[in-house]
Amino acid sequence: MRTRMVGVVLVLAMCAVVPPSAGADTTAYPGGWWAPEPATYAAAVDPVEMVPMDDGVKLRVQIVYPTDPMTGARARGPFPVLLTQTPYSTTVGVTSNAPVCDDSVIAPLESLPGLLGAARSVVGPCPGDYFAKRGYIVVQSDQRGTGLSEGDEWGMFGPRDARDGAAIALWASKAANIPESSGQVGLFGCSAMGISQLVTAAELGRRYGADQPVKAMVPGCITGGMYRDTAFDNGIPAPVSAMLSAKVVQDATRWPATPDSWQRATHSIGPDIFLGGDSAYERQFWQDRKIADQAGDIVKSGARALIYVGWQEGGFIGALDLYGQLQNAWAGRDQFGPMLPGQRATGRYQLMIGPGAHGCCLNDPGVQLQFFDHWLKGKDTGIDDTTTTPIHAYERGGDRYVNLSNYPFTDDYTSYRLGNATLAATPSEGGVDRLAWGPPSDAGTSRSYLSEPLREGATIAGPISVTVYAASSTTNLRLVATMSDVAADGSATEITHGSLLASLSDLDASRSWTSANGAIIRPYPSLRSDDYKPAGEVVRYDVALQPALFAVAEGHRIRLTLATQPDPAACGAAVGLGAPIGCLSTATQAATLGGGVYEIWRDDRYPSALHLPLLPYRRYSTVPSDATPTSSGYAVPRNWG
Repeated sequence: MRTRMVGVVLVLAMCAVVPPSAGADTTAYPGGWWAPEPATYAAAVDPVEMVPMDDGVKLRVQIVYPTDPMTGARARGPFPVLLTQTPYSTTVGVTSNAPVCDDSVIAPLESLPGLLGAARSVVGPCPGDYFAKRGYIVVQSDQRGTGLSEGDEWGMFGPRDARDGAAIALWASKAANIPESSGQVGLFGCSAMGISQLVTAAELGRRYGADQPVKAMVPGCITGGMYRDTAFDNGIPAPVSAMLSAKVVQDATRWPATPDSWQRATHSIGPDIFLGGDSAYERQFWQDRKIADQAGDIVKSGARALIYVGWQEGGFIGALDLYGQLQNAWAGRDQFGPMLPGQRATGRYQLMIGPGAHGCCLNDPGVQLQFFDHWLKGKDTGIDDTTTTPIHAYERGGDRYVNLSNYPFTDDYTSYRLGNATLAATPSEGGVDRLAWGPPSDAGTSRSYLSEPLREGATIAGPISVTVYAASSTTNLRLVATMSDVAADGSATEITHGSLLASLSDLDASRSWTSANGAIIRPYPSLRSDDYKPAGEVVRYDVALQPALFAVAEGHRIRLTLATQPDPAACGAAVGLGAPIGCLSTATQAATLGGGVYEIWRDDRYPSALHLPLLPYRRYSTVPSDATPTSSGYAVPRNWG
């Protein structure tokens, strides 16, 4: 009898710890054992509805339902609802009041290469049918002022869009509006559809706390605040700024297209930016759209979040900021400070950073289904909030994924002093380097500083900054700092860059971070107004470079280049939504920069230095990664910690 009882206990213990599909073949999905279930249902679209907001404006909504594949009848639920809010309906040609879910129409689109195939499941002729066929009701809403919705202009993620998003989520949760709705809502989508999730969750958290229907979201290709991570480079306009008044962008969001819609579809702030008006600074317009700063309200909402971005889009800067703020708010700490070394991170908020550009890396309906099935259906899928390393990041230079927990990744920094064309951890010969305002192809407009070879290599992980003591012959100054990995053969790979304008360099001390040795590692300029500096006076400037996770191989060197203008080739490559480069100038900036001659001081009195989060080479363990059957060829890390 005793032996029999022991056997029963052992069996129960094994059942408690072994995943449900143990013994099955390993899969490429996170956890290594889960895979999407085959499609159980077909999908159909209801006639479009126009849903009124609190001010009477009506938003167009279309609903994709699971149906019986044999009879075509609506399937019996209840089913969770997945909501996506888009300004892109007209852009992708989805303007009909009766989108088509016929497999003969949508099946050929599933074989489109790369992102086109992945995006089809969100904005195609039957949006979200992948989810509908697996037991979800999918709701797509055209945002105010776009597509077939009413309204004078698209709010570009401002307070009005947040109120609309919250209203649509509440509407979609009610079975009286959507028969068979379970009342549980998830949010999904990339780019504008990703950012909209964050402002919707924040608005719900402000109004209702956790007593609201959105329980999970997968915001992709996001911004933490467009001013700092997309449209400007520390107050200097990036190429995206020029797009903000382009007729083609405005017209693309309206249907039917008419000449007067050019100035209705979005805020025409481009002219104001380049004239040096309010929109050129991080004032009210941009403050209202500072997404990461709403992290506390997102935490109040109780919604779990799986965020994804790529290193080649500016949104990774804001995504890291958002992640840190979410973790701090959840822990009851100062939301805007750095996470502390050893601070426990919660898996409620996970972040994946892939190697690619805007739209890459986790636009994978299979992984998103894995996340939603757990949080909206209660299934054990291998994705939950028990991970202690919620950052899943691609390490550039190492060509691999690693798992991390805190941001910044370390507070252990090494300062490299600027010398006579050198970078060294110990003080070197003092001196003054002179730079003239002009393109980098002109002589005397840039200066490079090169380290000795790193004998054992290194991992650069986190925020990066340069302290520069400089004087200008004018009342303003502009520096472009570029840090590169230089191989033994002289070939170079850019690791990161950042710009500084002297008149916008004053720091917000409450949001600037320092390392354990006292160096300012994340300078946070206020960017609210100009403060010009006395001509000829040496001033300390702290230049924020964009954060990085980069493996520098054994024998490679680190090079820092300071220039007065960016490389035109880099500016051409930055057109779009890449990491911002300050390629343009406002009228105010241009008037104060022309003809400037700068002095870069470097000695014991003026210790100009590069501050690096320098860790041992391959400091973090490799996480295996593979493309999943639904990832359009992008590798996805399998072990999420």
